Amino acid sequence: MKLNIKSHPTTLIAIVLFGSAGAATAQTAMSPTKDYAETLTERSIEREKALGLERILTGPNQFQYALPAGLETPSVIEENGVISIYEGQSTFDVRGAAPSPRLIVTGEEEATSPVEDMIGSLRVDEYGRRWRAVDVNRGSLLDAIDRYDALVESRFGQEPGAETRDPFRRRPTEAGDRGLAIWRPMSWTRTDCNGDGVADIIRYGSEDRSLASSPMTTRQQKVVLIQGNRWGSGVMVDSNTVLTAAHVVTNASGATFATASFDVLTRGNYQAGAVARTVTAITLPGGYTGDGDFSDDYALLHLNSSPSVGWMAISRASNSTIKAADSYNAGYPDFTPGAASNLVAGTLSSFWGVRQYWSKGDLFGTTAKRVKTRLDSGPGHSGSPFYYYPSGCCGSHFVTGVLAGHVDFWIGTDYTGGPKGSAIRSWVIANM
Repeated sequence: MKLNIKSHPTTLIAIVLFGSAGAATAQTAMSPTKDYAETLTERSIEREKALGLERILTGPNQFQYALPAGLETPSVIEENGVISIYEGQSTFDVRGAAPSPRLIVTGEEEATSPVEDMIGSLRVDEYGRRWRAVDVNRGSLLDAIDRYDALVESRFGQEPGAETRDPFRRRPTEAGDRGLAIWRPMSWTRTDCNGDGVADIIRYGSEDRSLASSPMTTRQQKVVLIQGNRWGSGVMVDSNTVLTAAHVVTNASGATFATASFDVLTRGNYQAGAVARTVTAITLPGGYTGDGDFSDDYALLHLNSSPSVGWMAISRASNSTIKAADSYNAGYPDFTPGAASNLVAGTLSSFWGVRQYWSKGDLFGTTAKRVKTRLDSGPGHSGSPFYYYPSGCCGSHFVTGVLAGHVDFWIGTDYTGGPKGSAIRSWVIANM
């Protein structure tokens, strides 16, 4: 394998999504030492059998589930004020793929409200059933937000600079990052750069990530590893719900993969006490339509049970408050800062572990729906949290955003960023 160190050029606007498609293949090399299926595919099949599911092939690399006899499927569900209707069965890809390179256009951020983001949201459960949000009950939603605010204050204290926002009020229209965009890696990544059939390891720019402590700190434990058709990171936002990037759990068209294809692992699966949890449902925002949707690139994973690592609260602080503080990120990259593979033998049989790295830096910009940082990241960091300490390190910590990728400007300042915490906060609360 070659090591090519290259300067980061600035041609076109480029967006890089940092999910990885390599985890499922790498896992097959481990030999089980406990009673676990050896490969991710085998584990998925075991979960489907336990639920009484049968795959029906619908095309090349695609399938649906036939529902078990006697399973009741409600036509309408309401949760935290969000009213959703049953659409039918989802079609899933058998295998995942890396984000496909394509030109996209980024432009103005629409003047939408958090409630408008809820309309059209999609939840897919472990049986492959799809519910689409069609309406929001104002009173029920505001009650859910009040309950969450009270819980956050009791657990973490009052957040300085916190703002109360009406989820039905539209955000202002803002000029976004305009121009053509094509994905380009930032920091360390692996690709066949020169077309010789050999994977090259390439670095773009400098590197400032540090290895997480061992054992992990309380806040580091809340950042989880997601392995499946794609590989990424996420953060617990309540006892059994993970906030991550949508492209970690979807194909290039924005369709979710089957929940059975994912494992959520704590402590990177390389430190003592690591546990694995399965996913029972995936929720996507209505505005997400596939790779390249930057401000709408977020999702929730609902777990079968709590991994008991705690959770981070979603910030509702003002832009000026979060920009004045240091910004942090923690996630599970494909490569270490030294360009070596970041895979380690996991503590759970048949799973690989991935070391956690963290960084600290500047959150220099915000829009109505986005945060912009200069923190290093790379494949595997997708879905990891941006967070800050309102009262200084290392007390209470709040999520300020989701790492969705890197934007490389034709002219202007590059940044690593993604959806802003306060912009998606009401959506997260409504869909927990």
